[in-house]
Amino acid sequence: MEERRNTHPQGADHSRKRRKVRPGHVAGGVVMTVFTLVLIGVCTTLMLLGIFMKYVNTSLLPTLEVRAEDYTMSQSSVVYYQDKESGRWVEFQKVHGQENRVLIDIDDMSPYLWQAAVSIEDERFFSHHGVDWKRTLGATLLTLTGSNDSYGGSTITQQMLKNMTGENQNTINRKVKEIFRALEFEKNNTKSQILELYLNMIYLGSGCGGVETAAEYYFGKSAKDLTAAESACIIAITNNPSLYNPKYERTYTRKDGTTVTPRQLNKKRQELILDKMSKVINPDTGKPYLTKEECEAAKAEPLNFTDTSGDASELVKTDGIEINNWFVEQLIKDVTTDLAQAKSISYEAAQRLVNNSGYQIYCTMDPDIQKIAEDVYADLSNLNVHSAKGHQLQSGITIMDPYTGNIVGMVGAMGPKTQNLVDNYAVQKHQVGSSIKPLTVYAPAIDLGASPASIAYNMPVPISGWKDSSGKDSWPKNYGGGGYKGPQSFRSALRNSYNTAAAQILMTYVGVSRSVEYLHLMGIPDKNINADPFGLALGSSGLTPVQMAVAFGTIANKGVYQQPLSFSRIVDSNGNVVVDMHQQQDRHQVFKPSTAYLVVDMLKEAVQSGTGTKAKISSQVVAGKTGTNSDSKGVFFAGMTGWYSGSVWIGHDNYKAL
Repeated sequence: MEERRNTHPQGADHSRKRRKVRPGHVAGGVVMTVFTLVLIGVCTTLMLLGIFMKYVNTSLLPTLEVRAEDYTMSQSSVVYYQDKESGRWVEFQKVHGQENRVLIDIDDMSPYLWQAAVSIEDERFFSHHGVDWKRTLGATLLTLTGSNDSYGGSTITQQMLKNMTGENQNTINRKVKEIFRALEFEKNNTKSQILELYLNMIYLGSGCGGVETAAEYYFGKSAKDLTAAESACIIAITNNPSLYNPKYERTYTRKDGTTVTPRQLNKKRQELILDKMSKVINPDTGKPYLTKEECEAAKAEPLNFTDTSGDASELVKTDGIEINNWFVEQLIKDVTTDLAQAKSISYEAAQRLVNNSGYQIYCTMDPDIQKIAEDVYADLSNLNVHSAKGHQLQSGITIMDPYTGNIVGMVGAMGPKTQNLVDNYAVQKHQVGSSIKPLTVYAPAIDLGASPASIAYNMPVPISGWKDSSGKDSWPKNYGGGGYKGPQSFRSALRNSYNTAAAQILMTYVGVSRSVEYLHLMGIPDKNINADPFGLALGSSGLTPVQMAVAFGTIANKGVYQQPLSFSRIVDSNGNVVVDMHQQQDRHQVFKPSTAYLVVDMLKEAVQSGTGTKAKISSQVVAGKTGTNSDSKGVFFAGMTGWYSGSVWIGHDNYKAL
């Protein structure tokens, strides 16, 4: 029988002498392990701290500054234009805001308003420096644990900054930025100033911006005359203006089947606020804002709401809204967009700055050119064409200086302008038809080595890559279906706008991808480009008159693209330049200067003896190209003189055939 092996642990070491381990060695190993782990932790922490500080210095600090005076001045911004003869900047008009907001000093408010706000929103407001770290830590822990609790960590300072900047994304980047902004803001502003800003900016339902408008709307009195009960009622609204608006006539059904109205919900929250006011200590007196008796009396006080219906718009008195001309209307949009980007704030917050902060806006408009264009467009007899159903023919035009990129004139519709914020056909995209050919076909082909004397075959022959509806190789048709005259020079083909020739040149000399690249270089984004032979050679792409004026201006400017500008700079009330477009304007070479020269020469012929003869101007050289949309649903002309480039679209706003 096989001898059984001893598998007991002691048996395995039976014939060997056991090694003794000294206690000191064990302790030393543990110490080294702990030391190593601590060292790794310290190094990792320092590395993360370094990365965080670099993020703060490069990404956060440039966007932290928020000035209180920008939002409290209630001073109109002013648009200036440059006089051509003297070079002086002349005031053109003021920019007026249209918010339902009346600013009021905190000393003129009922103190119950700020006491109610502090009690319910931020009871440690007077002891922190912009950030309540206890609440912030609590909110962070709830977020990390996935809790659905609605507990928030924002202080009144943080909420006020959120209202000022319009930034409310639920992202870590925004929240970190908000914390640093709050700490920075409280270094430069008193608690009283912060409360005044907050109470003037909070939205309180029914179009009420700020407590003064809300006091008038809900109770028919000034904010200075509000009682504790009325103040708590108004502050209750800010938590959720739709849910707690006491004048909303609607009913909510709870999970248990019972119903409740916004007025009942407001009353419940009002009483919660009053209770808080009787517990939170006033730092000036060392006592609660309300005694128990005052709290109970306020709860029992009847709330007498006004019978005002609708919103608060009629409560705000204005001197009448000025109708902006087409250029100024687009200018304000451009200024707002660029200001929002420069300050890293929302478009809505930038609107408030433009309307209330006393900016000086230096625009590129030439008032003489603007007036000429407006006078022509105001007279409907200049385009007295209607559709079968009586629709007025519409149009939009943009005129610019191609050597600077300055837009000098713009009109967005036919007839006198009687409203603000209406459709502007000068900035809307329309099919450009054959007017795109110089940009996508002829200039690229010449830039790549062809010449105006190169030959294209103006014949109805199949073109590789040009498909019909069945997917077979096909060919485009010339306008009117004829004019197939065989071999033509590029110059002749452009002058007569032959579709067959343009299609062959695109497919054989340029290619779709390179044609698109040239459009990109002229500032035209993908959303405006139909990146196929039809879109590039025949103009089914939808471009705006602004984009066409810029693209033809690139050819006029020796092939150099200049980013279009409606203003040169924005200066704040302290004389600081906020945005300088000349510093950041994009300029780059698109076509060789020789290419631009040759294409301009070809476009002169298109006006002198080609499809654009109606664009001739006596004693003035004009170069340009016409374009007709598919099925004659609109026409374009884009061109240039020695001074300006421009583009005009004409068509029906319902896209009916002309």
